[in-house]
Amino acid sequence: MPLKRQAVITALLVFALGAELAAQPTPAASQPSEPVAYPTLRKFSSAQEALRYVLRRKPALIGVGEYHQKHESVRVASSLRRFTRELFSRLLDRRTSDLVIETWITKGDCGSSEKAVVKDVEETTKRPAQTEDEILTLVKRARHKLVKPHILEMTCADYRRLLSGQEGVNYDTFLKMTADQLREKLLAIHHVRSDPIKRAVEDASVAMWRGKGDRGRRDLVLAYGGALHNDRYPTTGIEHYSYGPAMIKALGDRYLELDLFVPEYIEGDQTLLQKQAWFAPFLKQQSRRKVLLFERAKNAFVLIFKRQRKSRSK
Repeated sequence: MPLKRQAVITALLVFALGAELAAQPTPAASQPSEPVAYPTLRKFSSAQEALRYVLRRKPALIGVGEYHQKHESVRVASSLRRFTRELFSRLLDRRTSDLVIETWITKGDCGSSEKAVVKDVEETTKRPAQTEDEILTLVKRARHKLVKPHILEMTCADYRRLLSGQEGVNYDTFLKMTADQLREKLLAIHHVRSDPIKRAVEDASVAMWRGKGDRGRRDLVLAYGGALHNDRYPTTGIEHYSYGPAMIKALGDRYLELDLFVPEYIEGDQTLLQKQAWFAPFLKQQSRRKVLLFERAKNAFVLIFKRQRKSRSK
């Protein structure tokens, strides 16, 4: 069934809670022992220039995280929309082989448990309806650019497990389940791409799909979701919510964390992000002319878009 004809529940819980949990400060013990005073700050004239700087690290995988959009912020372009238009379509599409998106499709085959989970997640995340369209746009853009999109899968047993012994969704189980699926998908892709024979077979089959016009080497995998599961240095106690450590073990410094934040979404945050060392500098430095790029720890980046200009009608 075509993706657009099914209900897409976006970003699971991490789009709603990911940035909140990830906002906890990185434990000092997890910081790499280098003579660098983190966080560092660089300013760029565009998000593309900031991303080019990140790409100089030659990543094999970038775990992209966002601070979610809510109904009250629909007039300000979301991180997802900006990622698709400004970063993926202009810099990443021709070098990306696979794109893993933190979302799943409801099929309506799992009865009351599926309906209960879907309703609970929708009420908890409070995501605007346009988010579904933005995810569909990213999936379509990926397919158009011959990038293989991957989404998460929810079985009837998974729905029942999320509701087991609870009046509503057990979000601890939800976050663990999400992390497990993302980790498994990313490691499976890495396993194929790191094995010469399997990669040759994969590249040959994909070449038939992409056609002769696509001759560039696709050496990058992307994962897009909330700013929690991509953490390179997860906070003690919630390590099981992140695929970051597993990807560091598999890829080392070729795994990068990149959080994308819209300043209007986070500037009023007084309880979640303010503990981050980059937050106070962000409040002072944010502008409509410059994109801010913090490296909060080794290979863990925070990109803050330019403030959106107010419409003339206001």
